[in-house]
Amino acid sequence: MKLTDFTSPKEFQDFCDTLFHAVFASFQSFDDSGGDLGMDGYVPDKKIFAIYFPDRDKLTKKNYKAKIKSDLTTISKTIEERKLKAKDWIFVTPLDLPTDVVLFLREEVSKYKLEGTSYGARKLTQLLSENPKIMSQYPNLAVPDIKEDTQKIKTIVSETDKNVVAIMKKLGIENEGKQKPIISSIDVLDDENIKKSFEHWQKAEMKEAYKYAETAYHNARGHVKLQAIINMILSTDQQVQKTGYFIALCKEGIELANQLGDLSSSAILKGHKAYLIHHKMFEASMALYAETRYRQIGYGLMGSDEIQRLSETVKQSSREADVLVREAQEEAIKAKNWDALAHVKVTIGNAAGLSYFLTKEMGLDTGEIEHYSTKNLLEAKDLYEQLGDKEGVSNSLHNLANNLRFFGDLERSKEYSKQAWDIAKEIGYKELEVKAKELFEDRLGGK
Repeated sequence: MKLTDFTSPKEFQDFCDTLFHAVFASFQSFDDSGGDLGMDGYVPDKKIFAIYFPDRDKLTKKNYKAKIKSDLTTISKTIEERKLKAKDWIFVTPLDLPTDVVLFLREEVSKYKLEGTSYGARKLTQLLSENPKIMSQYPNLAVPDIKEDTQKIKTIVSETDKNVVAIMKKLGIENEGKQKPIISSIDVLDDENIKKSFEHWQKAEMKEAYKYAETAYHNARGHVKLQAIINMILSTDQQVQKTGYFIALCKEGIELANQLGDLSSSAILKGHKAYLIHHKMFEASMALYAETRYRQIGYGLMGSDEIQRLSETVKQSSREADVLVREAQEEAIKAKNWDALAHVKVTIGNAAGLSYFLTKEMGLDTGEIEHYSTKNLLEAKDLYEQLGDKEGVSNSLHNLANNLRFFGDLERSKEYSKQAWDIAKEIGYKELEVKAKELFEDRLGGK
């Protein structure tokens, strides 16, 4: 069962009332089914809650924004009439809001001299897990359908492919894999540079997104600096050209996430560090491969010490990447952050997809790599679907389509690419819309 599986707004309202009474000692619930108050809950002097459970066909950015504006107009009158005092206006929904809706929410709420906050699947699940008595009343409610039993959880975690030890860097084929933006904490949007970074990201203006994240990195501390690191890594197109720099940036982010106790961000950064280490392994792997070919015709160029050094570099990098991938998934599960787990799986799938080129170039069997990449990307898509995250679903489908194109499965690649493009257009995911259109029309010949 998921949060969206409640059958009516009243069921979701009752769940939220029960949960918030357990979390906030002075929580008061209101019946605002008529829409006259603009609020469904209140913590005196602190928080006002507006709970929204739309029909499935209304889970759109347009409807979210319209509801936010409508409720704020109404609540401003209620605050004045009832002499209410509060700092936060909290918009509660069964799904996590898209990034640009979160930005819109905070901007609109600030006009009423309040701070805007969103409680979606991630936050509600966290609060539920922290209140076992309430969880016992909703035994089937988990996001996604993953039980507390660790063994059952681990069945969705792929073991790292121990045979993949080298990743191609370019080989003349550009990897077009993309990751969706991810907010580590809604409070980071108080920083103007982080806010602008996300705004440009939503418009597919990636250089500007990176620039503002980099400015935040140089001027901020704590969670804001951590978000800046994540944005820099996810928005750059320079990972191949500056692999060493971004590996070091991942390392710094992981250390900072550990200091802040942020397992989800640590998981995401460990996944990306593993991906970048695979890129770094390319030079050593290709040098060894070239030496093997030279020796076949009697013209070896390297001494035994150099060959041994390069071999050790590949082995050590492979072991480090394996550990990072395993830890990234374990931390996401421990944090009960399925969005982060899906994000990690997309990264893993793309890293395995890149390894296909070098393995193929060496004349080796690529079947295991193809399966491993496809499996992780499908698992990511499934997780996002259970979360109701269309942005994540479209992103996973695009990456899957891109890798299947490399593997030669053009029909399925075209099918997934079209699905990704359609969803991106539906939800206004501009960056992916551009990429998916290019993949479908220009590279796959779709119409």
